[in-house]
Amino acid sequence: MKRFIETLILVCMLSCYGLYAQKPDPKAIVGTIQDKSYTYEEYSKILENYFNYWKSTSQRKLGTEDAAKLNDQCWEELIGRYVYDAEISSRKLVISNSELDREIRKNPPAGVKTIDALMTNNKFDKAKYIEALDGNPEFKKNVMDFTRETYKYSKLFEVIKAGVNVDADSVKNVWLKDHDSAEAKIIYFDPKKLLNISATDAEALEFYNQNKDSYRKDDGRTYNYLHFSKTPGAADSLTVKTMVDSLYQYLLGGGDFAEAARTYSKDPGSAPNGGDLGFFKRGAMVPEFENASFSTPVMGIAPPVISRFGWHIIQVLDKRTDSSGAEEVQARHILIKVDVSEDRQKAIKNETALLYRTAEITGLIPAAAKYDMTVQKSEPFQMKDRYIKGIGGDANLISFAFNNPKETLAKLYTAPNGDIYICEIADSLNVFYTPFESEKAALLKRTTNQKRVTAMTKIAEDFVINNQPADYLKAAASDSLIVIDVPDLKIDTSVSPIGKIETLNRAILDLNTGQNTGLIV
Repeated sequence: MKRFIETLILVCMLSCYGLYAQKPDPKAIVGTIQDKSYTYEEYSKILENYFNYWKSTSQRKLGTEDAAKLNDQCWEELIGRYVYDAEISSRKLVISNSELDREIRKNPPAGVKTIDALMTNNKFDKAKYIEALDGNPEFKKNVMDFTRETYKYSKLFEVIKAGVNVDADSVKNVWLKDHDSAEAKIIYFDPKKLLNISATDAEALEFYNQNKDSYRKDDGRTYNYLHFSKTPGAADSLTVKTMVDSLYQYLLGGGDFAEAARTYSKDPGSAPNGGDLGFFKRGAMVPEFENASFSTPVMGIAPPVISRFGWHIIQVLDKRTDSSGAEEVQARHILIKVDVSEDRQKAIKNETALLYRTAEITGLIPAAAKYDMTVQKSEPFQMKDRYIKGIGGDANLISFAFNNPKETLAKLYTAPNGDIYICEIADSLNVFYTPFESEKAALLKRTTNQKRVTAMTKIAEDFVINNQPADYLKAAASDSLIVIDVPDLKIDTSVSPIGKIETLNRAILDLNTGQNTGLIV
C-alpha cells in the first residue's frame, strides 16, 4: 500500500582479513577465530584444497581476482564452521551411527557417485551402492566418517528450524516490509555542516578519562627496543652534495639541462622529458621546490635545494597568470636522491650485530648504555594484534612476546623497508589502557562530532519553535537546509545521504498523508 506523505522529518545523526605474510614462517599465526588459531602452513593447505575444488568445478584458470575472492570466501566459511561447531557443542547434539546409516543410504555423498564400480551404463547405480555398504564394512566406515562432518550441520539446522514458530503477526510484518511504502520529504539538519565547531585537545582528553574503561585491554606485552634506521650516513650525504654542486656548476656554464636530466635525474615522471614538469601553481609542489621555482627568473637556474625526495636542480622556463590571476610557473628539474651506500649498509649491520651480541650477555638496556644509545619502549599490544606501534607488523615477534619471559631477547627483526630492530620483552601486563596519544585523532573526531550534533540539535529545535508545520519546507529552503525527496520509501530503504535508519522509516510509514513526524534526533 503506497500513499503520498508530504511530511517533515528532522534528523540529527550521530556518526557512529585478507591474510598476508612477509616471507612467511610456516608456523606463523595468520588468522585467529576466538580461541582457534591457524598457522600459515595450516591455512595454506585449506586454501589449496579450496582452490583445487574451484578449478575442478569452474573449468577455468585461477586468476588474481578469483584467488582474492576465494580467499575471503574460505575464511568466511571457516568462521561459519566455528560458529556452527560452537552451537552444536552448546546444544550437546550427538549423531548416532543409526542416524548416519539412514543418511548415507538416503543421500549418497557426491564423491561415491563417480566410482566406476558403482556405475551401470555410465550412471550411478544406487542398488550397487547399497550392496557395497552392506557387504564392505571398510567402505561403509569411510562413507560414514565423511558424512559425519557435513551431517552434523544438517542436523543443527533441522533442530533450529523445528524451534521456529511462525504466527500471523510475523507474516503480516514481512508483507508490510515488502509492500508498505510512502513518498516523503525529509529536512535533514546535517551536523557535518558546522565546520566552525571543533573539539579541543582538552575536551578529547576529558572524554578519554570519562570513558577510560572503553580503552581497557587485558593481557598485554611491551618491548624495549633499539631501532637502526636504514638512512644515509654523513659520508653518503657529502658524496651526493659534491656531485650536485658539480652538476650545478656544469649547467651554469651552459651545459645541456635536458640531456643532464635524462642522464642523472631519478624522477621517473619527468626525466624522459628532459626534466620538464609543465606549468604548476603554488601548493602543487613541496615548499622547498615551490619557493625556489617562484623566486627564480625565467631561464634562471636556482641554487640546489633539498626536500624529502632528495636534491633538486631547478630551471625556470616560463611564467604566466591564469584566467583567475593566479601565478603559474613552468620549470624543469634534476632530482638526485641521497641513497644508502653499501658501506653504510655494512656499517649498520656491523653496529647491529655488535649491539645484539652484547645484549645477549648483559641485556638490552646495559648494552645500549655501553654504546651510548637510547632504548625505546613499544606501546602495549595483545596476542591478536597484527602490529606493534613503534616497531611494525610481524606475527613471529608478537607470538614470541607471549611465549617467553620478561627480558628475553628476540631474534633480530628486519622491517620491509630495511630498518633493523633489537627487541627485548619488557613488560607482561594483566591490564593496560590504550594511551591517549594513540587514540587522540579518533577522540578529536568523536568529540567534534558530539559538539556539532549538540549544536545542530539546538538549531533544529529552534527551527521547530519558530516555524509553523505548514511553512517547514519553505523555511528550510530559506535557511539553505537539505531537503531530501524520497519517492518510494520502505522500512528497509537506505536514504542518501543519511543511510538506513529503521526508526526514521517506521515513523514515516506510520503517518497518514499530510502529517509530519516532528523532530527525530
